[in-house]
Amino acid sequence: MTHQGMFNRAYRGVLAQGGKATHPNTSRCVYFDPKTNRRCGVGHVLPLPIAKAWAERGEPEIFSVSLRVVEDLKGMGLDYGEHSEFLESLQLAHDSGDFKENMTLVAKKWGLEVPS
Repeated sequence: MTHQGMFNRAYRGVLAQGGKATHPNTSRCVYFDPKTNRRCGVGHVLPLPIAKAWAERGEPEIFSVSLRVVEDLKGMGLDYGEHSEFLESLQLAHDSGDFKENMTLVAKKWGLEVPS
């Protein structure tokens, strides 16, 4: 998947679900919230079973696209490691401030277009 494809999934996914995915007790970002079915930006890029597995393992509060996530994906035959810096940009856009504004900055940094 290209950076533009990942960006589109993250951007459209978060907007379509009505906002960010946060842990109900801490307000921290989560890849997937099983109570609301919301996902963070990176959660929309990850295959849903992987995002759900992280939540089920009790590790929903991840603050960066960690090596553990990358290793999990490689174990399933998905190499997101080469995109980890980009994915971290998507996650940071979700985690702090205004999502749409942050995603516009990500698009500029990476030479992408914001979907309409």
